[in-house]
Amino acid sequence: MAAASFTPSGMPEDMSHAVSISTLGIAGIAAVTFIVLGLALLTSWVDRRFASQALELQEEKLQRSEAYLAEAQRLSHTGASAGGPPATRSFGQRKPFESSNTTKRRNRPSNLSSNGFIRTTQPS
Repeated sequence: MAAASFTPSGMPEDMSHAVSISTLGIAGIAAVTFIVLGLALLTSWVDRRFASQALELQEEKLQRSEAYLAEAQRLSHTGASAGGPPATRSFGQRKPFESSNTTKRRNRPSNLSSNGFIRTTQPS
């Protein structure tokens, strides 16, 4: 079953007006194409510059934050350091748990073992 049927007409076929374009028209199309391409490249370059500046700012902010953290750890005598064999590893310092009037055991959190490692509880 056909949706449409075509029959040839008796008129002569003259298609010159449908395909004709002047040299000025071709030059206009080329100029507009190059302008659009140039704008696309320009916006891409500007976006890359902004992205690199934002990345540099984030890196500077991270370095400042790390410096503040290191200074705060130095002032509060805390921090994490690990080195040597497992028996001699030291994670932080016990100083925050010590007090001049009480024993070390009394001020230590309940999940800390006597050697300074955190105890974990396994579900039954």
